[in-house]
Amino acid sequence: MSKSLGEKHYINLFGEEDRVRKQIKSAVTDTGETTEGEMSAGVKNLFELLRAAQRRPTTALWPITNPALKYSALKKKSPPMPLWRSSTPFRERLAELNADKRAVKNRIQESSAEIRNRARQTMREVRELTGLPQVK
Repeated sequence: MSKSLGEKHYINLFGEEDRVRKQIKSAVTDTGETTEGEMSAGVKNLFELLRAAQRRPTTALWPITNPALKYSALKKKSPPMPLWRSSTPFRERLAELNADKRAVKNRIQESSAEIRNRARQTMREVRELTGLPQVK
């Protein structure tokens, strides 16, 4: 999957449920480059996403030992929404961050200042240890 290849080549887990469902169902899974007896790269990729989303082995869900398994068969066996449901905490956090952008910007600025102070202290220690002159 690659977002740079267009909408049918990625799944926007931050999108609305109906949009994600459509992307999953229309995901490109057959590139025509499948060796006989092997599952296509697209189908393998979707299996991996579903396995990660459901936090249990894919083999417990579908018989992937069959290399001829098609994604259409996968969709018939189980709806592809575990991907969308598993990203709910991320979507909720994104909404929180977008709701208070000023607070996010302030936090970034505070963190940057803290990191710069740590870096200055580290550089002082390095210069002291190596005998280099201190820079103001």
